[in-house]
Amino acid sequence: EATRVSSRTFLLQRLNEEHARMRKSAGEAVFFLIGIDNPEEVTARYGQDGLDEILAQLGQVVRGTVQTYEVLGRFDSSRFGLLMLHTGAEDAYLRGEKIRKAIAGLVLAQDGASFTVTTSLAGCAFSEGRDLDHVLRVCEQAMNLAVGDGGNCVKVV
Repeated sequence: EATRVSSRTFLLQRLNEEHARMRKSAGEAVFFLIGIDNPEEVTARYGQDGLDEILAQLGQVVRGTVQTYEVLGRFDSSRFGLLMLHTGAEDAYLRGEKIRKAIAGLVLAQDGASFTVTTSLAGCAFSEGRDLDHVLRVCEQAMNLAVGDGGNCVKVV
Protein backbone atom coordinates (compact mmCIF):
# COMPACT_ATOMS: atom_id res chain seq x y z
CA GLU A 1 0.00 0.00 0.00
CA ALA A 2 2.74 2.45 0.92
CA THR A 3 4.37 2.24 -2.51
CA ARG A 4 1.15 1.93 -4.54
CA VAL A 5 2.48 -1.06 -6.47
CA SER A 6 1.45 -4.71 -6.33
CA SER A 7 2.56 -6.99 -3.54
CA ARG A 8 5.32 -9.58 -3.83
CA THR A 9 2.70 -12.35 -3.79
CA PHE A 10 0.84 -10.84 -6.75
CA LEU A 11 4.11 -10.14 -8.58
CA LEU A 12 5.28 -13.76 -8.27
CA GLN A 13 1.84 -15.08 -9.24
CA ARG A 14 1.84 -12.97 -12.41
CA LEU A 15 5.43 -13.99 -13.18
CA ASN A 16 4.38 -17.64 -13.05
CA GLU A 17 1.37 -16.96 -15.29
CA GLU A 18 3.36 -14.99 -17.86
CA HIS A 19 6.18 -17.55 -17.81
CA ALA A 20 3.69 -20.32 -18.60
CA ARG A 21 2.21 -18.19 -21.39
CA MET A 22 5.65 -17.52 -22.89
CA ARG A 23 6.55 -21.23 -22.88
CA LYS A 24 3.52 -21.84 -25.12
CA SER A 25 3.94 -18.87 -27.43
CA ALA A 26 7.74 -18.33 -27.37
CA GLY A 27 7.39 -14.66 -26.46
CA GLU A 28 10.16 -12.34 -25.31
CA ALA A 29 10.39 -10.84 -21.84
CA VAL A 30 12.91 -9.47 -19.37
CA PHE A 31 12.49 -9.45 -15.61
CA PHE A 32 14.16 -6.58 -13.75
CA LEU A 33 14.98 -6.01 -10.12
CA ILE A 34 15.04 -2.30 -9.36
CA GLY A 35 16.77 -1.46 -6.10
CA ILE A 36 17.89 1.60 -4.22
CA ASP A 37 21.65 1.72 -3.91
CA ASN A 38 22.61 1.51 -0.22
CA PRO A 39 19.09 1.18 1.26
CA GLU A 40 20.56 0.60 4.73
CA GLU A 41 22.02 4.13 4.68
CA VAL A 42 18.62 5.57 3.75
CA THR A 43 16.96 3.56 6.53
CA ALA A 44 19.59 4.63 9.07
CA ARG A 45 19.09 8.28 8.17
CA TYR A 46 15.30 8.47 7.65
CA GLY A 47 13.96 5.29 9.28
CA GLN A 48 11.74 2.64 7.72
CA ASP A 49 8.89 5.14 7.25
CA GLY A 50 11.23 7.44 5.34
CA LEU A 51 12.39 4.56 3.17
CA ASP A 52 8.78 3.62 2.42
CA GLU A 53 7.98 7.21 1.46
CA ILE A 54 11.00 7.32 -0.85
CA LEU A 55 9.98 3.98 -2.39
CA ALA A 56 6.47 5.37 -2.96
CA GLN A 57 7.95 8.22 -4.98
CA LEU A 58 10.23 5.87 -6.90
CA GLY A 59 7.30 3.55 -7.53
CA GLN A 60 5.42 6.45 -9.07
CA VAL A 61 8.36 7.16 -11.41
CA VAL A 62 8.62 3.51 -12.45
CA ARG A 63 4.84 3.16 -12.89
CA GLY A 64 5.00 6.08 -15.32
CA THR A 65 7.37 4.12 -17.57
CA VAL A 66 5.63 0.76 -17.80
CA GLN A 67 3.20 -0.40 -20.43
CA THR A 68 -0.31 -1.28 -19.21
CA TYR A 69 0.26 -4.99 -19.86
CA GLU A 70 3.56 -5.17 -17.95
CA VAL A 71 3.86 -6.33 -14.36
CA LEU A 72 5.28 -4.16 -11.57
CA GLY A 73 5.34 -5.11 -7.91
CA ARG A 74 7.25 -4.88 -4.66
CA PHE A 75 9.95 -7.55 -4.60
CA ASP A 76 11.27 -6.98 -1.07
CA SER A 77 11.73 -4.17 1.44
CA SER A 78 13.85 -1.99 -0.84
CA ARG A 79 13.35 -3.35 -4.35
CA PHE A 80 10.73 -3.57 -7.05
CA GLY A 81 10.28 -6.28 -9.66
CA LEU A 82 9.30 -5.37 -13.22
CA LEU A 83 8.42 -7.82 -15.96
CA MET A 84 8.80 -6.19 -19.37
CA LEU A 85 6.73 -8.26 -21.77
CA HIS A 86 7.32 -8.39 -25.53
CA THR A 87 10.75 -6.88 -24.96
CA GLY A 88 14.17 -8.18 -25.94
CA ALA A 89 17.35 -7.67 -23.95
CA GLU A 90 18.57 -4.64 -25.94
CA ASP A 91 15.27 -2.76 -25.70
CA ALA A 92 15.01 -3.66 -22.01
CA TYR A 93 18.46 -2.24 -21.38
CA LEU A 94 17.49 1.05 -23.03
CA ARG A 95 14.25 1.25 -21.07
CA GLY A 96 16.15 0.38 -17.89
CA GLU A 97 18.52 3.28 -18.53
CA LYS A 98 15.56 5.64 -18.89
CA ILE A 99 14.19 4.46 -15.54
CA ARG A 100 17.60 4.80 -13.87
CA LYS A 101 18.08 8.32 -15.22
CA ALA A 102 14.56 9.39 -14.22
CA ILE A 103 15.16 8.22 -10.66
CA ALA A 104 18.64 9.76 -10.46
CA GLY A 105 17.16 13.09 -11.54
CA LEU A 106 14.39 13.00 -8.94
CA VAL A 107 14.94 15.43 -6.06
CA LEU A 108 13.46 14.01 -2.86
CA ALA A 109 12.64 15.88 0.35
CA GLN A 110 12.74 14.34 3.81
CA ASP A 111 12.97 16.05 7.20
CA GLY A 112 13.60 19.43 5.58
CA ALA A 113 16.51 18.18 3.50
CA SER A 114 16.65 17.70 -0.26
CA PHE A 115 18.60 14.81 -1.71
CA THR A 116 18.72 12.28 -4.51
CA VAL A 117 19.06 8.52 -4.52
CA THR A 118 20.46 6.24 -7.15
CA THR A 119 19.18 2.86 -8.22
CA SER A 120 20.57 -0.17 -9.90
CA LEU A 121 18.55 -2.30 -12.29
CA ALA A 122 19.39 -5.93 -12.94
CA GLY A 123 17.53 -7.85 -15.62
CA CYS A 124 17.40 -11.37 -16.93
CA ALA A 125 15.93 -12.21 -20.31
CA PHE A 126 13.61 -15.20 -20.34
CA SER A 127 14.95 -17.92 -22.58
CA GLU A 128 13.60 -21.25 -23.65
CA GLY A 129 14.09 -24.03 -21.14
CA ARG A 130 14.77 -21.74 -18.17
CA ASP A 131 12.46 -21.90 -15.18
CA LEU A 132 11.35 -18.92 -13.12
CA ASP A 133 13.66 -19.78 -10.21
CA HIS A 134 16.62 -19.60 -12.58
CA VAL A 135 15.53 -16.17 -13.83
CA LEU A 136 15.16 -14.84 -10.28
CA ARG A 137 18.54 -16.29 -9.26
CA VAL A 138 20.27 -14.70 -12.27
CA CYS A 139 18.60 -11.36 -11.49
CA GLU A 140 19.94 -11.52 -7.93
CA GLN A 141 23.44 -12.28 -9.26
CA ALA A 142 23.23 -9.42 -11.77
CA MET A 143 22.07 -7.07 -8.99
CA ASN A 144 25.05 -8.11 -6.86
CA LEU A 145 27.31 -7.30 -9.84
CA ALA A 146 25.65 -3.92 -10.35
CA VAL A 147 26.02 -2.97 -6.70
CA GLY A 148 29.57 -4.34 -6.66
CA ASP A 149 30.42 -2.10 -9.62
CA GLY A 150 29.41 0.95 -7.57
CA GLY A 151 25.67 1.02 -8.26
CA ASN A 152 23.71 3.47 -10.37
CA CYS A 153 23.81 1.17 -13.38
CA VAL A 154 21.79 -1.24 -15.49
CA LYS A 155 22.80 -4.85 -16.12
CA VAL A 156 20.89 -7.20 -18.41
CA VAL A 157 21.89 -10.85 -18.73
